[in-house]
Amino acid sequence: MHRRDDCGQAAARQGAGVTHMTDAERVLGQIERGECRVGPDAAREIAARHEAAYGAAWPADHAWAEALTALPQDGTS
Repeated sequence: MHRRDDCGQAAARQGAGVTHMTDAERVLGQIERGECRVGPDAAREIAARHEAAYGAAWPADHAWAEALTALPQDGTS
């Protein structure tokens, strides 16, 4: 079993082009392909799943919950 670096070096030795990309390019590509979601709607869904599984993060802090629900629904801030 080759490590990831070994595979890239082997491909370079065979004359295949190895394309290096920044983390930002990789993440933006994942977002474009729908592999991960971003934005307020995705954050709300994650928070709802977390709360359903583990309970409220700040059960006594109603101001925090009100602030979260006051976030714009259209993705603007």
